[in-house]
Amino acid sequence: AMAAISAGEAVRMMNNGALVIDVRSKEEFASGHIGEARNLAVGELEAQADTLKKWRDKPIIAYCESGARSAAAVSALSKLGFSHVFNLAGGIQQWRRDNMPVVKGS
Repeated sequence: AMAAISAGEAVRMMNNGALVIDVRSKEEFASGHIGEARNLAVGELEAQADTLKKWRDKPIIAYCESGARSAAAVSALSKLGFSHVFNLAGGIQQWRRDNMPVVKGS
């Protein structure tokens, strides 16, 4: 089961130490991302899973532009044994519509 969360829920989780992963390309990431997000493109997730292992039982929030790629990322991470992975509903598009802050640059 995949939990999609709102921007408000994401912020609450981030305040409690959740890891945020931006699964878009480096170019997309540089054009505007959520402040503390780590950029790990969907295609790199399996190769990079080891770098995330301390998050195996902690909350991880994945997002992309609209929510589709991050849904794939959530399901990939779940298969790799990560137990608390959430998808940001509507991606960064919705985040922006909710007037949440984005940071430019890598």
